[in-house]
Amino acid sequence: MGGNDDFPAKWQAGLESTIGKIDGPAVDVLADVPNQGSTSAVCLSAHLEDARECAIPVGEAFEPSLQRTTEAAAVESGATFLDLSRYFCNETNCPAIIGNTLVYRDGHHLTAHFSREMAGPLWKELEPTIG
Repeated sequence: MGGNDDFPAKWQAGLESTIGKIDGPAVDVLADVPNQGSTSAVCLSAHLEDARECAIPVGEAFEPSLQRTTEAAAVESGATFLDLSRYFCNETNCPAIIGNTLVYRDGHHLTAHFSREMAGPLWKELEPTIG
């Protein structure tokens, strides 16, 4: 309803169209980051002794249909699909804190500090495409 009917298909078509309009270097498409659902800081302040209580199960952290359509759009458009979720999640969950770093500034956006820490892994993933 309200234009959201079959959103994943519309997302894929829009992404394919966008990638198709890029006239230049090779395109890499990044998978979405895990969704914490709410601000991690709120959960962490309620669980000062055990930050593991604020981890989100992998099955709840991603919207599978959007992940599939994002990857499909990249493949169909000749782009490279990069899934960095292994840097955010282990086999079972996606923690709010990795090492000593708060990962999320809200339910779905990374902190500046964690983003800086992801520079190395991101470059490692991008390097084959941009040489």
